[in-house]
Amino acid sequence: KLLMWHAPNGQWIAKSSYPYSWTQFMTLTDINTATQAFVANFERPLNGHPERSTWAQEWYNKFVNLEIPSGSGGYIAPISSPITVTSEMGWRTSPITGAQEFHNAMDLVNGNPTTP
Repeated sequence: KLLMWHAPNGQWIAKSSYPYSWTQFMTLTDINTATQAFVANFERPLNGHPERSTWAQEWYNKFVNLEIPSGSGGYIAPISSPITVTSEMGWRTSPITGAQEFHNAMDLVNGNPTTP
C-alpha cells in the first residue's frame, strides 16, 4: 500500500526508457524488466544493482503459486488480537542506536508476553 501511494504521488520519476509511467510499470510481466525499472525509476541509486534481478526472480518463484489461506474469508493476522503497530516500515530513529535507519518491516505487539 505504501508503494501504491508513493509511486503515483511523485516518487516514481521515469527515466528516458520504458516504462515511462507508474501505470505502464504496473502492467509489466517480465521480472527482470520490472526489477530494473523499479530500481531506476523508484529507488534511483547512484550505482546500478543488477543482482536485484536474481533476487526478484527468487522471490517471485516463492510466491507465484502461493495460495492464500482460506477459512476466515480474508486476512489472517500473524498474532492474536488486539494488535498494535509499534513501528512502521520506513525511515525511523533506531530504538537501539538513536541513529536514522531504514526499518524494512512492521513491528506488531498484542500485550501478550508469550508472543514472539
